[in-house]
Amino acid sequence: MNEQESLQDYLNRLASSDPTPGGGAAAAVSGAQAVALLLMVCRLTTGKKFASVSEQINELETLLIQNKSAFLALKDEDEKAFQELMSCYKLPKSNEDEAAIRLAKIRESLYLAARAPMQMIEEVLRVLPSTSTLIRIGNKNLITDIGVAVHLLDTTVQSARLNVLINTRLVDNPDFDKECRRVISIAEKLISAHKKEVMEVVENFL
Repeated sequence: MNEQESLQDYLNRLASSDPTPGGGAAAAVSGAQAVALLLMVCRLTTGKKFASVSEQINELETLLIQNKSAFLALKDEDEKAFQELMSCYKLPKSNEDEAAIRLAKIRESLYLAARAPMQMIEEVLRVLPSTSTLIRIGNKNLITDIGVAVHLLDTTVQSARLNVLINTRLVDNPDFDKECRRVISIAEKLISAHKKEVMEVVENFL
């Protein structure tokens, strides 16, 4: 979904027989929701009680606004990439030249289709420092919202991973596939450790 599309319209499109939006878009929306929750925490960490951290909160808010926009842009990019991939599968292949051109375009489109979810994973890693800061200085009445945000960020990583690998397995570029898997493995370890750290704080507060 974008800034203009209603939640109901997005869910209707997601539930339709149209293959876009699909899992990649859902991963990006999960990331955008996580960031939106973190923005809410920032905007409710105000007043005299939080005067000493107001500058940090303002800086975080600015960064998170950029993160949210990035996730929504990646959602649209993922949809566009998949639509282009589908159009490549419809290219003619009645002779060797046509078949070769079609195959090359399919492989190029598969690469592009893998790129958007990879960027979602990278965006999650950019958001993580904000959750560490907010769990420490944010409004404690909203500590569970930070916990939910971290769960959603983990969901984004795991969901984006699936959408990367379904495309890289068909690109016929072992080096690209290997590099994607390497980056994903690092990201999974980072989000797992970070999630454990944040959720311990959340659970101890409850």
